[in-house]
Amino acid sequence: MAYRGRASELRVEHKIIIIKIDKESRGELVQIIERNRAKSFSVKIDLGGVFWAMEALLEAWRKISETTFFSKYRRSSAVFCLQRFDNRRGVFVELSKWMAGTKMSNIIILVEVNGQGWIEMAGLLGKIIHGDNKEKSLLIRTIRMLINDREFKQKGGAMKVPWWRGSVI
Repeated sequence: MAYRGRASELRVEHKIIIIKIDKESRGELVQIIERNRAKSFSVKIDLGGVFWAMEALLEAWRKISETTFFSKYRRSSAVFCLQRFDNRRGVFVELSKWMAGTKMSNIIILVEVNGQGWIEMAGLLGKIIHGDNKEKSLLIRTIRMLINDREFKQKGGAMKVPWWRGSVI
């Protein structure tokens, strides 16, 4: 499924997950909407958070046999968490947004068979970052450059990138 600037959809069991660029933020935020039979839930996250969520979903899939998984992305005014849960209905991850110690919003991403739900969701998030052509994407080339940079690794992966308006990746 290609992402060309419009909303992308993913169906996982009885849920539909919609990913779209938030127009009110002039393209700085991505809105992830979860719709089930009864309700709708959404989380808005910046592009650095989209990259983090994609990587965290892939890591959760790699550790699918483990009983716990937790990853966190910190912004100046919010913290985003991706956490694995089990209940009688199955395995899922919860992507939640916390501000001042209060959960503001969350969405649930089901594992489906062999983790396909998490892999497909990570793929859709990757389409936002990479576009249709991974090599021409300025964002992904910059992230790759930073990840391979020795100084970036020495600082523990924290470096300000000015065109992201102060986001820390």
